[in-house]
Amino acid sequence: MDGKAGNAISNINVPKVKKANSTPARTIIQNNKTIQSGFHKVEFGFNIGFLQDYRANQQMYENALNRIQSDGIHDLRVYELFTNGITQQPGTAERLVEHLVHNNRFNVLLCLSNFPNIPSIQYKTTDRPDFKNSDEKQNLTNRYPPVNLDDYQNYLTNFIDSLQKKNVLQNVSFEIGNEPDSKRFFWGSPDDFIKIAKSTAAALENYQRPVYCCGFTAEFSNGGAAQRHEYLDLIQDSDFRKKINSSFHFYQNNKFEIQHTDLPGLKNSIITEFNFYANLKKGSDKLDIANSPLFGSLLIQMLDFAYKNNINKIYLFKLIDVANKEGALGFFDENGNPKPAYNEFLKVFNVVKDGFRAEENASEIKLIGANQTIVYSKTEGVYTNQMSGRNEGGNKRRNINKNATGFFMGDWKVVDN
Repeated sequence: MDGKAGNAISNINVPKVKKANSTPARTIIQNNKTIQSGFHKVEFGFNIGFLQDYRANQQMYENALNRIQSDGIHDLRVYELFTNGITQQPGTAERLVEHLVHNNRFNVLLCLSNFPNIPSIQYKTTDRPDFKNSDEKQNLTNRYPPVNLDDYQNYLTNFIDSLQKKNVLQNVSFEIGNEPDSKRFFWGSPDDFIKIAKSTAAALENYQRPVYCCGFTAEFSNGGAAQRHEYLDLIQDSDFRKKINSSFHFYQNNKFEIQHTDLPGLKNSIITEFNFYANLKKGSDKLDIANSPLFGSLLIQMLDFAYKNNINKIYLFKLIDVANKEGALGFFDENGNPKPAYNEFLKVFNVVKDGFRAEENASEIKLIGANQTIVYSKTEGVYTNQMSGRNEGGNKRRNINKNATGFFMGDWKVVDN
């Protein structure tokens, strides 16, 4: 982007934002950085994915990591720390985390989303998981709830102590759980998870690091999901809330609305997975949507929501496509080269990275940054359901059926202040 108006799905008439008067803006400190008063700062990060994927493909990841670092992104999220191949070689997880942090290069959110499959910890395996490829997953990882929480707590404490000895703990934060409301990602009951979460929070309290819970699904945070009330009992518990802030995921999936997101503790929460879709296979026509300015449109709506609800961190899912795996949600390809979605992200990020203010009326949303403003149209744009299956390469985006169902993504532009 050249800094002029010009990033849009179509040409909409956007007036320049008037400059403020010459009086210097008062400044405040947020996230240890100085920003203008009245501005909100959102930090961005990327999901590495499985720690084992990083272990097996470190060189492949390096190009993408170097690029995001040079662009000003310094936050990563990693989950499934204790897969079978890693726990069989003690010290491996700690070394991999140390490598990611290396000389304060990145801050790393460690998602405690599985459990070490070792003889000293017994697990409740009576409720066998029932989903596609569940047998294969059980050979790779353990998501069954531990029976003896003291043994798991000791294992976790030893792991964190090792990070502390390596002098990397100051760059680490923790998330308890990864979509525990999904039977794919937690193989126990809500009651099992609640016990684990409270025990884990108690162990982490000794280290005085930021802790979040529980990486709930987009369905959950939009008011759905079975047994939702049981998980809500956890995050509404006053003693538990003293120790943690909330985390959740948002995938639009042609299904969920950002403005319908509703969780206790929404303010000061973080979004630990964000994208258009939760799963995309190579060759899917939905890749056209995910890699178009429509991704920027979705992100702008989320930033407006973040401004209103004091959400201060968003982790995009995910950093890179992994060779020999079918997922295609990476912002970088298997060689570490950026995809169009990454460039769309940068256009938005470069406006809001030093803080922004959101203004909204019936026709538009403005995200006003330090030097430029994003103007998002609420009246001109496209319904995402019209994009799926199209073969026109985007040439007919402007032919909008005003009676169409689906989810509206507005045109947007960047203008100088």
